[in-house]
Amino acid sequence: MRSYRFRDLKGAGVPFCRKHVRHLEKLGEFPMHFDIGANTVSWVADEVDAWVEVRVRRRALDPGIGLHPRQQALRSWDRPQSGDSAEAIEYVAQKKSAVVRPRTRRRGPATPTQDPPADRDTDR
Repeated sequence: MRSYRFRDLKGAGVPFCRKHVRHLEKLGEFPMHFDIGANTVSWVADEVDAWVEVRVRRRALDPGIGLHPRQQALRSWDRPQSGDSAEAIEYVAQKKSAVVRPRTRRRGPATPTQDPPADRDTDR
């Protein structure tokens, strides 16, 4: 039986950090590790390979899987669905050609600061 240590997971197709792998294990979405020493864990290679293969198959069935939800929504726009009207198809074409400007963060206060009036008596 082959096994993968953490450093071997990247070569097996698992691009996650230790914390995320542990999180996926707790959710039951990744094979559980087993202890091979006091401070050493390992994963069964066949289970990890099967996990990677399932994710590759899911992606082959739907190329949008694994994308951020915003990217999935944008990706669905460029595929007209059956029964779409000509207006809907035109709308999709416009959205694809539209330039998306990145949002910028506003710096400083929203309104300009004002100096106190000069005629105020400050010696009281």
